[in-house]
Amino acid sequence: MDDVQNMIFERWRKTISEIEDHQIDDASAQLLIDETRQTLRDAGVSPTNEHILMRNLRDRLPMITGGHPICRQFITLLTNQLEAN
Repeated sequence: MDDVQNMIFERWRKTISEIEDHQIDDASAQLLIDETRQTLRDAGVSPTNEHILMRNLRDRLPMITGGHPICRQFITLLTNQLEAN
């Protein structure tokens, strides 16, 4: 599971670092979240572990992205989804 988590963290770091604006449209942000969830499912991660990994991603996003301003938007989206599930 650590390999999958590290791969996802790296993907998010790279994706967010390439965003030049301080905001991203919600549809694009949701697409990244959905793709991440699909990657976890494809790797055979259980729903419980998926929730844990998404929570870890949310909690570590400022560190992963070096405090990129856009990570706040992703944190809000992830928090809303984690609370809904």
